[in-house]
Amino acid sequence: RRGLTVVAPSFIVAAVTPALACEMPSLRFRALQMSNQVMMATASQRQFEVALLITEEPKLPSSWQTVSLGALQWGLFASPKVARSLGGRPSIQSLKSIPFVTPMSLKQGQWITSDDGCPLGVDERLVGHETETAIVGLELAACSEQLIFAPRIAAIAFLKDRRLKEIGVPGWNVQ
Repeated sequence: RRGLTVVAPSFIVAAVTPALACEMPSLRFRALQMSNQVMMATASQRQFEVALLITEEPKLPSSWQTVSLGALQWGLFASPKVARSLGGRPSIQSLKSIPFVTPMSLKQGQWITSDDGCPLGVDERLVGHETETAIVGLELAACSEQLIFAPRIAAIAFLKDRRLKEIGVPGWNVQ
């Protein structure tokens, strides 16, 4: 069987690769977690055939063909208990009193807080648990009294299992 190597951030690999494998059963898939920066930096090495990037302007070698798959939608998520305590459409001020699971990484021996694109900046919110991946962050939010701003595609299984609820915040239309 022919093989196809797909690289993407962890939550996209988890959501997309199984769907591709089901649609193309004659192919053998190799799925790897990789950040946008690493994908763009290593694309010229021809180690993978498909790179799913989260960016409006990918910086790839001219030998690569790019196709936009659409906008990635984001949302604010919390356990059902936290969502109930916030009510229907919470104010931004009320969110400031609840810790957020925050993205972070270790770079050159330094802990770095990452920008998750949340309209409420990291410096404006209480930092709770910290993690490198959206999936771990969603797990942490599901079992704690913390919020997480994450891609909707990563939260699908959590919403389906009712382990998390999406919280609509007035004025937040995030893609």
